[in-house]
Amino acid sequence: MKPFYSFFKEGPLNHIFFHNDVDGIISASLFLNYNMMTDYHDSILYPVQSTMRGGTMQRIINKITDGEIAILDFEHNAKAHMWFDHHFDAEFGPNPIKNGRIFYNPSAKSAVRIIYDHYNFDDSVKELIDMVDIIDSASYPDIRFVFESTHPLMVLRAYLETMFPSDMAYSRIVDVIASHGCNVEEAIQRLRIDADSVKSINALAKKVQRDMTVFGRCSVVNQSRSGQYPRYAEYYVKNLDYAIRISTSGPNQKYIQIGHNSWCGRGNTINLGKLLKSIPYVKGGGHFNVAAGMINNADEQRFLDDIDIQINGGEMEKYGVDKDDKVESRAQELVKTGMDISDARKQSQEEMEKTANDPKVELRS
Repeated sequence: MKPFYSFFKEGPLNHIFFHNDVDGIISASLFLNYNMMTDYHDSILYPVQSTMRGGTMQRIINKITDGEIAILDFEHNAKAHMWFDHHFDAEFGPNPIKNGRIFYNPSAKSAVRIIYDHYNFDDSVKELIDMVDIIDSASYPDIRFVFESTHPLMVLRAYLETMFPSDMAYSRIVDVIASHGCNVEEAIQRLRIDADSVKSINALAKKVQRDMTVFGRCSVVNQSRSGQYPRYAEYYVKNLDYAIRISTSGPNQKYIQIGHNSWCGRGNTINLGKLLKSIPYVKGGGHFNVAAGMINNADEQRFLDDIDIQINGGEMEKYGVDKDDKVESRAQELVKTGMDISDARKQSQEEMEKTANDPKVELRS
């Protein structure tokens, strides 16, 4: 009898790259499940995050000298033997392409949808595909659904939002979902992922107020790291139109994200992706309702001023606070609880006047 390990494929292994979000994970799970009996089943998995586009991704691929490469829900690479994606790529344009190597449709709501259509899966996974479309296109019925739904895919999404990023964890999730016939409910039970993840993401979302400053229709959150708070947390605690996040990215740069609140009841008239591309000191871009990029540390206030002109018509106050201005400093503390900046300044002024008249009066949060 042969040793167990000899039953695995001998020779070069194939390589599967997938975006480390719900769309990418389910894309990789479907791909593996369909190819259970092909060489792609016995592959090396590469979870990749958004910041790995460009040079970082290319350096990883350049190290691969044998085997085939499949890229799912991520940018195209010339070395890919199979590429499935729905993000617009200027090289390929707005029209769908399907030629045996490239499976591209920028009109699709998810990469999963393209894989589902190509491999002709039966109706048993249709509901799964529909939910991935909702998640990846952020077309949730309302903001509460994001932080309170216990649908198996929403439970998985909540878990991904709060877990520490780990290539092995992402790969394990893909393997288990694929081996369970893409039954996500059974797979997450095996992985011991349950509705407690939803409770965790709910509680964490509410904590965003500690670091959130509201100016007009927009909020600004400074994070110690990207992903410190769940996506859309600002909209869960306050009915804003736009949200900006600024995260440290190395000693000299910051990663910026800006998005529109699709559930605020007010439409977006600003193409955020084009807006970021139009700012010369920002290296970034994105979609109509969400965009991201990199700036130098010295350009943070300049960026906020420029965005303010587009969103608030120039009404946003300076983000920096004069440390000697006690009224303004107190107002900023109140803003972090979710209070509007104008109301916060009014309350701060009243508190300071009371304190001046009666030293025994204490300031309350």
